[in-house]
Amino acid sequence: EEAKLLTFNFAGDEPYFGQSVSLDGNMAVIGAPLDDAYGLRTGSAFIFHFDGNNWVQQQKIFSSDILPSDYFGTSVSISGEYVMVGAIGNMTQPNSHGAVYAYTWDGTQWTEQQKLYDSNVIIDIGYGVCISMEENLAIIGAPEDTQNGVNAGAVYIYENDGSHWNEITRLIASDGMESDKLGWSVDMDNGRAIAGAVLQDA
Repeated sequence: EEAKLLTFNFAGDEPYFGQSVSLDGNMAVIGAPLDDAYGLRTGSAFIFHFDGNNWVQQQKIFSSDILPSDYFGTSVSISGEYVMVGAIGNMTQPNSHGAVYAYTWDGTQWTEQQKLYDSNVIIDIGYGVCISMEENLAIIGAPEDTQNGVNAGAVYIYENDGSHWNEITRLIASDGMESDKLGWSVDMDNGRAIAGAVLQDA
């Protein structure tokens, strides 16, 4: 064990600091989706840097349009100068929820770059419940996506062109069915992507 990371920069009884974590080199991001600092269960994320001796909190981030019950920090990922944070409760449309906020390092601080969500979905999709990044690529899970049936699930792959994250493709399972929840977990490495379907009836 190298260190125990803590923060006292939150509001409410229990922020769920550590609900999600991601590490890249000397940088770490930690989600706290029940932080009440900006309203009930608005959430937040904390970025830490290893200075050679200790892990030091570098910055606390939250979304520019944060609202109660957004649960910002449900999922997090960091790769190089990019950070993504999922807000599973964010209402992107009247009947759909979930968004992912992308941040970039400008040399002095982390700044919000873009808000990602699926503008074509008209009902709940759970977008952003999990995220994984590799360099300029990202995969985002949406386990309540309905293309293959209610809660069949899907995953979204994005690429950063230097200024924006652009959706490359949306993936569903070849044998996907209702309630499979594909996209419950995701990961990406060396040009390959993997997604878990936690309720698939294998």
